[in-house]
Amino acid sequence: MAKTVTSSSLRVGVAVITLGLLSSFSTAASVGSLRGIVQNEAGQPLPNILVTILDRSSEQAIPILARTNELGHLFIRSIEAGDYQVAVKSTDYRAAGESAVEVLPGKTSIIKLVLQEFLNAEGDDQNNIAVKSLLRTSTGRRLIFRDQQGQEPELALESHGPLFDNAAFQVYSNAGFGDGYLILPGDSINGTSTNFAFVDSFVGNSKYIFAGQLNSGEDSLWRLKNIYQYDLGDLQSLQVYLGYGRMSFQQPSLALMDNPIAIGDEVDYVRAMGTTKMFNFGFEDQVNLGAMSVVWGLEFNQVRTHHRSDSFMNPSLGVAYTVTPNTRIDVRASSKRTTLANTVNLPDGQFVNLDDSMHYARVGEQLTFGTSRYYQASIARKLSSQSEIEVAAFATRRLGGTLPFLAVFEFRPEYEVLNIEDERAGTRGYRMTWNQGFSQTLRGSVSYIRANALGLPAGLDAWVSGPGASALFRRHDYHSLSAQLDASIPQSHTTFTALVKIVPDGRPVTSLDPYSDLYETGNQGVNLFVRQIIPVPASLLNLVGLDFLTTPRLEALLDLRNMMDHNLGTFTTAQGDIILVRAPRSVRGGIALKF
Repeated sequence: MAKTVTSSSLRVGVAVITLGLLSSFSTAASVGSLRGIVQNEAGQPLPNILVTILDRSSEQAIPILARTNELGHLFIRSIEAGDYQVAVKSTDYRAAGESAVEVLPGKTSIIKLVLQEFLNAEGDDQNNIAVKSLLRTSTGRRLIFRDQQGQEPELALESHGPLFDNAAFQVYSNAGFGDGYLILPGDSINGTSTNFAFVDSFVGNSKYIFAGQLNSGEDSLWRLKNIYQYDLGDLQSLQVYLGYGRMSFQQPSLALMDNPIAIGDEVDYVRAMGTTKMFNFGFEDQVNLGAMSVVWGLEFNQVRTHHRSDSFMNPSLGVAYTVTPNTRIDVRASSKRTTLANTVNLPDGQFVNLDDSMHYARVGEQLTFGTSRYYQASIARKLSSQSEIEVAAFATRRLGGTLPFLAVFEFRPEYEVLNIEDERAGTRGYRMTWNQGFSQTLRGSVSYIRANALGLPAGLDAWVSGPGASALFRRHDYHSLSAQLDASIPQSHTTFTALVKIVPDGRPVTSLDPYSDLYETGNQGVNLFVRQIIPVPASLLNLVGLDFLTTPRLEALLDLRNMMDHNLGTFTTAQGDIILVRAPRSVRGGIALKF
């Protein structure tokens, strides 16, 4: 009897296991995956785009939602096999037409979405008070007017075709060469900073970008850059660039020190230095290998003055790997960084970096130039669709001796010019950042930084003049906390960024984390950046003879820095205060034109 029960139990167990395996196999065989990439018409990936897929066979199906990552990639696993309708939910982009995809059992389906950008402009007719969207098709160069609410039919207007695909022009008041630190030459009070870029299609899947920059003031800088971009396929793109520039020096900038009368009229310090020529060329190759993206490149720089010529080779490498849909690892080494002052934002969302890999500094009649190396390794984890935390380790290294300081004393009329050695000028540390999206129009982030950087000891007894002054500087561990808020008001077409930075345990003379400082705000201060779109009716363009610009977007720009603290670089000693790092309160304004 016991043997019979045992055999029956064994048979029942085997049956249960078999049914479980068959059920698991059946479930696995009925689902698939979806992988895709979302791009704009220029072929650039679009991050943070909400994509929905809906089962076309069911009228009561619940949409599946997903967002693209920073590379524009989309991946959804374990989807029931079937036919799905793909849609995009965005206030800035729309799909050119309906998209559908078939998910096969046990397979990964691939889809590519190319989105068109809305360029908002208000109608100038009294009966047309609704906000319209102006789109240019990728072929035929036609203009399509479409009501955002979809209440009016599409009206295609043939045009003669613009002179370029898209372009941008930006001018700011109060130009300066350096950031919040006194790097001569540079005048942060006088002059303007002008950036522009023009884009046109070339051969095949390529395009040509002509861009330039002009900084005027007591000392001036202009440079031009030619960029050729070519898509080698859906997974690889190549960029080759060639640039030339000139710097003309008249006198050192005293504006950063509020023109102190104690400096006097020393001839060796105010004598003009002539012109410096800058030449650079290089390439950048980007390869997307599914979950991994690799960017690598090389830049050659040559600098010529009236008595010397130096050349530099600056490599760059970046690897981003998506471990899971919610986890990303990023490792990179670069010779230059993107900053707001040296970047042009095109209408299609592409950023054009006008900067090169060189640093320039003037000490008396001597001009020094060198380069930098930025290293960073980070891991980011999405906590939800709107929340992410990132932990990074970073290090910077300067090459060429381009970190001068001008010491101005309140207790004596003389000044001193110091140049910190490269091995002491570097920075290294850790950064933890929490990014949170509160809505489609409001995002924020909080960062904590612990870094080792150069500074003066607290309570310095006396200043040692002469070559030994640089020995007063010591490396210290600093803690920094920053908060950033990005918001937009769709009704008024206003966007603004508020950025606050504090260093509670001292005042370092070098930037703690320059790699992540897009706004070049330094270590401490309260800053505000505002962009306001100003509608330009087409009738006004026709009136002034600028109808060839089609419909541009004009933006007013406002830049307020160090709104609360005026003397960020003042160090107190037993003799009196010493000003080393000058980052005064400033208000800058400008305009940006996109067309």
